[in-house]
Amino acid sequence: MTVSAAARTAPVAAGLVGGAVAVFAIRETTVQDHISVEGTFRQLVVTPQWAGALAALTAALVLVVLSLRRERFAAPLAAVAGAVLLALPAWVEVTAPPAISLTAVGAGLLLGAAAYAGAGVPAAQAALVFGVVGANLFYAGALWRSREDRWALSIKALPVQAAIPVAVAAIAAVVVGYAAGTARSGTAADRRALAVAAGLPIVATFVYAGLGSISASVSPSPTSWTVAVIVTAGLVVAAARWTGASGGRFLAAGFAVAAVGVNILAYFPGSGWLVAAGVALFAAGAATGRRRPMPDLGIGLLAVAVVTGLWAPATLAAAGYTLVVPFAVGLVVAATLPADPATALTGALLPLTVTLFSVSAPVEWDFGWISYVPGEVDYPLALVGSPLPVGVVVAAAAIVIAWFSIRAATSRR
Repeated sequence: MTVSAAARTAPVAAGLVGGAVAVFAIRETTVQDHISVEGTFRQLVVTPQWAGALAALTAALVLVVLSLRRERFAAPLAAVAGAVLLALPAWVEVTAPPAISLTAVGAGLLLGAAAYAGAGVPAAQAALVFGVVGANLFYAGALWRSREDRWALSIKALPVQAAIPVAVAAIAAVVVGYAAGTARSGTAADRRALAVAAGLPIVATFVYAGLGSISASVSPSPTSWTVAVIVTAGLVVAAARWTGASGGRFLAAGFAVAAVGVNILAYFPGSGWLVAAGVALFAAGAATGRRRPMPDLGIGLLAVAVVTGLWAPATLAAAGYTLVVPFAVGLVVAATLPADPATALTGALLPLTVTLFSVSAPVEWDFGWISYVPGEVDYPLALVGSPLPVGVVVAAAAIVIAWFSIRAATSRR
């Protein structure tokens, strides 16, 4: 491969690798017992909402700094520093709660450097978006590893492993660092887009903490959670309108993808071929969306998939989330890709910065002890878990709101 060919492909590889590694690391740091932590702030900083928002804010700040100070070594330094933070628990003892923030900052540095490397290169920005969205979408399908149990509360503070292997962090550092160091960066992020990239995760986290956390969504009074969704939808629609037509379409699409997370998909042993089929359909949806943009079709399929959580048989809901949702997500994301790097990152990260649907949708909580004799269980290949009907209905309504926002932004183009 010639130097010029490497320079052309480097930003694309950096976007795909940096986005996928960063998001996988964020998802891997989730603790099982964040609902049990007492105190609003102490509970917040161990939630997936905190991890996603902190990573998004860090990435936005990296883009701001790199846009203002175009020094040659700043972007590669951010990529290397991010990879080092991701791998740090492999060398230094870190317990689960601080590992969440440590990994989020490292992921944000890596994401910011990858976004900077791909600025002005449409293929690179698309790779970053699909790396982020794809890693989040198929995280549950990573059946090749045995996930480490992480606990925020324990009798003895136990160190945790690094969220990703050191070798993977090193590869990400090299790929993203090289691309960021050779990037010509002819396109700077828009100031409004940077403001949204930094501000939206912060405001969404305040809304989550005040109205939409798990404690606010506990049955039988999920009213507070519903209000949180309404407020967050209003924030996303306002940000979409303020950002502009192209960026606004993608922010609305990201909100729709976040709402799909209201039904939780789980894969079981033997479902590797099903995960592979989902990845292929995701790629097919992306290719179709680039050749013939059809965001309306993608949004419609997402809404239908969400509604299956109300009444559909388990097999039908699982089929919808393993096969239909990947195609629809690829279709709607590809059809609305923006030109601005900050907006691309903000929209792609919305499923991680708006976790009202995936983490705190209203469910029936039943705490207590049970006794059972372990035995062989005949698990299906995949299973979808749904919240209370109000959660599914509100999520479907959120997707409809996103569709109206996309249509409105399209009419302003």
